[in-house]
Formats: sequence, C-alpha cells, structure tokens
Amino acid sequence: MRELPKDCLDVLIVGAGISGIGAAATLRKTLPHKRIAVLESRAQLGGTWDLFRYPGIRSDSDMYTLSFRDRPWRSERSIIDGPTILGYLRETAEQTGVASLIHYGIEVRAAHWSSAERCWTVLVHDREAGSDHELRCRFLHLCAGYYSYKWAEVLDADAYGFFREAPDQAAPRFRTLLESGGTVDPMDLYVAFRGRQPQPEALLRRAGLLNPTA
Repeated sequence: MRELPKDCLDVLIVGAGISGIGAAATLRKTLPHKRIAVLESRAQLGGTWDLFRYPGIRSDSDMYTLSFRDRPWRSERSIIDGPTILGYLRETAEQTGVASLIHYGIEVRAAHWSSAERCWTVLVHDREAGSDHELRCRFLHLCAGYYSYKWAEVLDADAYGFFREAPDQAAPRFRTLLESGGTVDPMDLYVAFRGRQPQPEALLRRAGLLNPTA
C-alpha cells in the first residue's frame, strides 16, 4: 500500500467516488504545484458505482450532465448502466493522474482545526494494518457521500441473493420498488420487494465469514 504522507498537505480529499475524483482532477489541472492526497476507506475507487452491483443498476441522471467537464460523455446513450459508469471513473482517474494520489483502506475517524497553525489534523485508521495515524493539511475537502456503506452492503447482498434465488419474482418486484421511490417509506419498499426484513447472512457469505451453503 502507498505510504501515507508525513508532511502537511495543501489539500486532503476524503472519498474516491465521482466527487472526489472530480475534485482531485480539477486541482491537479488548475493548481499543479499543490500537494494533494485522496483517502478512500474502501479497497477500490468509484464510491456508489463500485458499491452497488445489483442487476440493472444504472444512472438516474443523464451522463451528459453527470460527466466531467474535461472528459465529456461522447456516447449517444445518455442513461447507462453502473459498470459502464465505474469504467468511466477508473479511466478518468488514470488519465488525470488522480489514481496515483489515492490511499485505499484509510478511514477518517476525526478532524481538528488549529487556528494558530492554520492547519487540520486528521485522525485516520489503516484498516489493513490496524494502525492509527495523523495527517495534516491546509484544506480538508469531504467528498465521502451520504451512504452508510455497511448497511448499504447488507441490503445490496441481500437483494442480489433474491435475484439469484428467484429471478422471476425479484425482477417485477424490483421494478415496482423503483417506480415507487419517494412515495413510500424506503424500508417498507424493501420489505415488499424481498418479502421480509433484510438479513446480513448474504453479506457474511460474500465476506467469507459464513459457510456458502449456510
């Protein structure tokens, strides 16, 4: 894993999803002399588009609007699937040099501002090493999104399991769920889709913590 920076950074970006990649790419272009790093708590970039992998996931905004200014969307199709968006983000990170700035598996625990030093001290946890570190930066830019990833992963794995178990039932119910968004409580929608409350077993199996046949 890439070594965490020891000197004070000019900009520290939290999150390597679409917002974090866009912010880092813009800073590299407009302020190339600034020292920048990107922290990502997960093992891969992409945020939402790497996290959610259930069948049929796609953009809810057209890609002409969603794409980056310096990498405009050229395809005739504007509403596209999740894996294609993820590929677009990976290509953007590589082509702009942002990929080399990302530190994976680093979770931000706290941040403290010092007016006297005009500097942020950011407390982070290295998930792989199990160690804690302090980073310092002049500007802290939070691009972490609004999902509770672990709960989202439970729902993702549980819903995907339903598609594998009973695709003929899952597909029409999922269509109804999408069409009803914003009109019914989200958990009521999920229960109607799945036929029960969400359960963590599918995620535990995916993580290798539960026997695949359990």
